[in-house]
Amino acid sequence: MNERKMLIKHKINIFKRYLRSKSKARASWSQLNSDNIECDEHSSEKILITTSTGSNWPCSSFDSLIALALKLRGAEVSFLLCDGVLPACQECDSQWISPKDIIESNIKSVCKDCFHPAEIMLKPLKINIYKYSDFISKDKISELSSQNDSNCDEHARAGTLRYYGVGEINSKSQEQVFQQFLSASKITKEVINNCVKKIKPTSVVLHHGIYVPQGIIASEISKNNINLCVWGPSYRQGTVLFSRHETYHHSMINEEKSLWDGYDFTKEKESTLMNYIHNKANGSNDWISYQSGLIESQDEIATKFNLDPSKKTIGLLTNVIWDAQLHFKNSCFDSMLDWLFHTIDFFKQSDNLQLLIRIHPAEVLGTVPSNQKVYDEIIKKYNHIPPNIRVILPSDKTCTYSAMKLCDCVLVYGTKTAVELSSLGQRVVIAGESWARGKGFTKDVENINEYEHLLQNINSIDKMDSRQIRLARKYAYHLFFRKMIPIKALEKISSFAPYKINVKNISELKVGHDKGLDTICNAILDKKEFIYDE
Repeated sequence: MNERKMLIKHKINIFKRYLRSKSKARASWSQLNSDNIECDEHSSEKILITTSTGSNWPCSSFDSLIALALKLRGAEVSFLLCDGVLPACQECDSQWISPKDIIESNIKSVCKDCFHPAEIMLKPLKINIYKYSDFISKDKISELSSQNDSNCDEHARAGTLRYYGVGEINSKSQEQVFQQFLSASKITKEVINNCVKKIKPTSVVLHHGIYVPQGIIASEISKNNINLCVWGPSYRQGTVLFSRHETYHHSMINEEKSLWDGYDFTKEKESTLMNYIHNKANGSNDWISYQSGLIESQDEIATKFNLDPSKKTIGLLTNVIWDAQLHFKNSCFDSMLDWLFHTIDFFKQSDNLQLLIRIHPAEVLGTVPSNQKVYDEIIKKYNHIPPNIRVILPSDKTCTYSAMKLCDCVLVYGTKTAVELSSLGQRVVIAGESWARGKGFTKDVENINEYEHLLQNINSIDKMDSRQIRLARKYAYHLFFRKMIPIKALEKISSFAPYKINVKNISELKVGHDKGLDTICNAILDKKEFIYDE
């Protein structure tokens, strides 16, 4: 793409960002009768909602809904928004802000569509709105720039990799952008600690809990022994997922078995789950889906990828290289690519086997562009695809679930698809961090030697038995129907965001109107686990 076309595309993306701030994705509370917002009964709970990046409209809008619902239940609620203090943040997207602008601390084009529009959205709620600049001075910001703080490195690095859409920092400009995310992390750390000292919240609510600034906030709140509630839009349409103490990227892996193994998993629940999973091929019940809905028979897929029916086929599912690059204690490989190359090296020497690699469709369909692609990395390392290895490109519309049905077992690193495949009776081997890990129905490897031994004996790997399949389904139902909490006010839209907030009357947010909203508010106020039960 020549320079002129790149400039035009950049300006179009900036205009789209501006339109997003005016779209239905941004909640509107001005039509509500503010006299009905006050609650006669007041609790001792002080809730701080640390949205920070106001222009993440799906998140800031839902935060505003939760804030109003909590206020109607008697809580004292406050908001924290960044007002342009940070030199880089999660809203810095390579589609509308250049590395040069970040390096030169010139991100005003991002900030102008962030703080003020969010402040306007929140004002009708009559809730305290705190700004980052309330808790840090310019002199302190200058002072922090010269201080080292290794505790800020992880989320600054993850934010940099997300910005570039790559898996590692390997250029001077990337290092300079990382330094800006690192500065933003140190500023956020100072801001949130000063904010907590002043407000003294009993609970903090924030979205995602990774990257900058949300990851730093989650880390600092945990250290302060304050009830931390982290949420994000979940896969199933109309739902959100909440966790306690840490980001759900960690908590869903570490979740205690007693939280999901003790409930009554009836035949009706199993039927509901399996209907949902079978519909995942077309994504009709999901906010987030990378499946095209293309229907192909097993024979058609086998022919399409020239699979030899006389050989055992092993499936492999990749992750997006840059996504959620956090430290996971159980990862025995340095990275997803390290694991992938180990696996390819084994299959190169195993002519009696064939490997079917499905590259994650989000490489081309995700909201953040991937500038480091798995296929390119394979070619860079091996020059060509080994003859017994087949690759389904991310742009290919072949259904992932249908393709994996052809496989005797499936190797994964961190994909959540391990949950669905296990529920379908597919043997899954987890080499990194997947939410299915440690639940009792997958093969989980703890080190590289164990993984290589498993590969060497892949021909004799055992199938899932009926007990394991039922356990997988029980966990899957817990994940998709108990952890993913339905909210009546979330209405699906087709542009700028997966949903909008649709509230016609303040009574829709009061106790008893929406069981999902009651579940979330009660869990925040009573400091309980976020589990929805019919």
